[in-house]
Amino acid sequence: MVKKRHKISINSFVVGAVVIGMGWMESFGAGPDFTNGGVIPSDAPNDFTLGPIGADGWMHAQSQTTYGAVQIYVKEVNPGSPSDGVLQEGDVILGARGQMFRENAREELAAAIGIAESNAGGGNLSLIRWRNGSQSNVVVRLPVLGSYSLTAPYDCPKSSEILRRGAAVLHSRVSPESYRGSGLIPDCLNVLALLATGEVNYRPAIKKEVGRLAAQFVSFSRETWFEGYRLMMLAEYQLATGDNTFRSEMERIALRAAEGQSDVGSWGHRYTPPGSPRLTGYGALNAAAIPLGIGLELSRRAGLSDPRIVEAVRRHAEFLRDMVGKGSIPYGDHPPNQGRFDDNGKCGMAAVLFDLLNDAEATRFMARTGTGSYGPVRELGHTGNFTNMTWAIPGIARLGPEATGAWMGIYGGWNFDFTRRWDWKFLHQGPSNPKKDKFDGWDVTGAFLLAYAMPLKKIYLTGKKPSAAPQATRAEAAQLIADGEHVLIFKGPGGTEANFDGLTDDELYAKVGNWSSAVRNRAIRGLRRRFGSPQQRLVTMLETGDLYEKHGACQALSSYGSRSAFAVEPLRRALDSSDLWLRVLASEALARIGRSAKATVPKILQLMAKGKSPSDPRAFESRMLADVLFKKMDSNVVREVMAEVDVSLAVAAFREGIHHLDGATASLMPRYYGLLSQEVLEEVMPDIYDATVEYADSGVMFADAVRVNGLQFLTDRGIREGMIGIAIYLKDQNVRGIGSRTQTLIGMLESYGAHAKEVIPQLEEAARNLESMNPGFGVGPSAELIRAEIEVIRARTNLPPLTSLFASDSVSFDEWVKKFVSNPSLRKLADDPDGDGVSNGVENLLGTDPGRADSHGGVRYQHRTVVGELAGRNTTEAVEVVSLEHFQNEAFSNDLELRYMWTTDMKNYFESGQSNGRTRAHIIPFRHAPGVGKTQAVVRYEGEEPSRIWFRVGVRRK
Repeated sequence: MVKKRHKISINSFVVGAVVIGMGWMESFGAGPDFTNGGVIPSDAPNDFTLGPIGADGWMHAQSQTTYGAVQIYVKEVNPGSPSDGVLQEGDVILGARGQMFRENAREELAAAIGIAESNAGGGNLSLIRWRNGSQSNVVVRLPVLGSYSLTAPYDCPKSSEILRRGAAVLHSRVSPESYRGSGLIPDCLNVLALLATGEVNYRPAIKKEVGRLAAQFVSFSRETWFEGYRLMMLAEYQLATGDNTFRSEMERIALRAAEGQSDVGSWGHRYTPPGSPRLTGYGALNAAAIPLGIGLELSRRAGLSDPRIVEAVRRHAEFLRDMVGKGSIPYGDHPPNQGRFDDNGKCGMAAVLFDLLNDAEATRFMARTGTGSYGPVRELGHTGNFTNMTWAIPGIARLGPEATGAWMGIYGGWNFDFTRRWDWKFLHQGPSNPKKDKFDGWDVTGAFLLAYAMPLKKIYLTGKKPSAAPQATRAEAAQLIADGEHVLIFKGPGGTEANFDGLTDDELYAKVGNWSSAVRNRAIRGLRRRFGSPQQRLVTMLETGDLYEKHGACQALSSYGSRSAFAVEPLRRALDSSDLWLRVLASEALARIGRSAKATVPKILQLMAKGKSPSDPRAFESRMLADVLFKKMDSNVVREVMAEVDVSLAVAAFREGIHHLDGATASLMPRYYGLLSQEVLEEVMPDIYDATVEYADSGVMFADAVRVNGLQFLTDRGIREGMIGIAIYLKDQNVRGIGSRTQTLIGMLESYGAHAKEVIPQLEEAARNLESMNPGFGVGPSAELIRAEIEVIRARTNLPPLTSLFASDSVSFDEWVKKFVSNPSLRKLADDPDGDGVSNGVENLLGTDPGRADSHGGVRYQHRTVVGELAGRNTTEAVEVVSLEHFQNEAFSNDLELRYMWTTDMKNYFESGQSNGRTRAHIIPFRHAPGVGKTQAVVRYEGEEPSRIWFRVGVRRK
């Protein structure tokens, strides 16, 4: 076992380099001893490119670190490389520069490489080699490149030389017509890197590659991942060269991305389904989405002015901005990550996007978060660390040369050197784990050369536009690095987190008030180890400190739970703060305190109930406070408060939660159905139903709970709309978890007895939809279950008692029209007694008065050509997608049904499936949500595709 002491100075060859002593102790296994018969474990195949020496080697790795590894087993030596003739397969490298490896062979070898490449090192890399029981010193000859400067890659001869040589080799590699690349994303980055050099001689090869990549097929299953990088490449190419050869392809991708964005400004693995405002599958996925946002903004700068593009960028920035000042950007539409600095490079990406949008505050926050991310945290990444490494320097560079130099000094310099091969190709290394990640073998040359190209400022990704953020001083940059050391957590055997146990009280409280929530969290744990109960000093911080100190004080008081009861009053006053995040953190502290803070709950309910505002367009505060009230607060306290406050406040807060655009927030509400008074329950019953038939705008991953629980709630009470909601849900449910969920929903239908015959048409459609889907996730068996249930329902005769949420309002059309139209001769469906162009039947549908001309909002629809997922099915053919939207009256007469028709000349109208002699149009509804006012459909053509088409929404008697 090797005991980790302090992190070594891996850049000792740079005078004045940032060197931070790590204040934690770890214990890690050293791995097999190859000099004593040890072998590479069969379950740990990951090896490393050993930098520019021309060899690959295996070393012990775990939990994103190679600490504990003191031997490197040579697995391969590249012919013609510097190691050829010096090393061979089976050799073991035990040390460098005359010293045995002490703690981390990877970092220590990388440091030795850096020294050897310096002017002082003269290109001589001395290694301690073990071969066949004999140990000796050997020398590998490397090119002399110089040393990284304190501001690398800026004003740095070594960075310039690496860029010059690397770009030249990359250019020679991609120039031949026969070149086919290694993948769309790394190939796009290679093009961007060559563009970033500004070398005119590279232009022909660049154009050839842009053309090849522009025409490349993109997989529907991961479309967004690819299109973000492709759009960036196309836009930067036109901006840098003025060549608009590929403008039409850029425009096609940009409009596809804009139209495929969710209504809340997010993207997922795929674009939104045709006609739908929501993502499917996992939902939002920021690591894929932010490059799309950057690409769209770059395409706008390249001259694409379509309002859809402009709006998509605005919404995406709005979506991300909720994280500014709070934490790092999470996986998807989740709360801010308060536990670590950058993850998967998303903060670096966001820094670039916000910089392009001239948002100084957001750019600075995201770039600071990226600067503090290095070591094992930078090695992290969902499925791998490719994006985390790619977007490091582009994001940090928004703070200027001092920030990049500090990061390169502590981590980037040695890591970049270790990734650079002897042939000037950078290959993805992956995290320091026993197994390789999903990006193994990727050519990441372009990604790394982009970092070295920052000083040239030739393209927007490398700073062509002056940064919107203030440039960091050397002292500020050093402090960001110091902040980052305290979130380097190892999870391996014997691993412990960074702590602040060696600090004075004043120093510890200063960390509690740090700008970074990640640092605050570590400091608060240290505070609790030191003080068993909260100190009055936290209240002083809350009342007189700066904003970050107030945030930290709230978080610290929250961590002590009920022991912070003495701070209820100052926390209550914090609820009146103008800072949204302080109000949220104060509310959370009050929730953790519990019953002693009961008197503050009505105020928290008021804050939650206010919903959206100009300063909070996505109702982020309501979302976070719903989590506080319905997850973190004692449910008994909430029950008591709900019974005591004004009914209108209880109803407003509950409605804000259950209709929130975030599915995770809505799914919290079923926990409290049983805590609501009967008076409140009667008010919100229709809202519970609405939440069962319509997904929230975002958070599809978490949207099932509110639907399933709401339907069970309605079913237990014998409410007819529960049965309708079950049929709707079976038609449009997420395929993940579909098997068990279908069984649950069918089980609910049984309690409706023969009443369920009413929804047999919807059940048949649900079965057809499932049968047309790709197999997997239990789709096939679910269709069989539904078909079997249909037969059971047909045989039922029992009619249990049934009530309706809207029974008092929903009457037959004839009864309804009598209330508004006195003349019996003008009461037919097609009559228009008020002359406003809307028939009685459609007035019934819209909920407007057929006897008085009024505004009815009309019917909106839009066209989109889509290839890919269509109404739960995959297609390789382009289809015209039409999204029809209109208000639907909750009391729409139950003896009427919707009718959709189409026309190409606005004279002759045809039903779905009918032909006009040239075209046959099939209108396929795939979401119908009574009570929430939206019906959506897709259109599939047979024969000639019309240049123009219109649709009519009407009604007819059942």
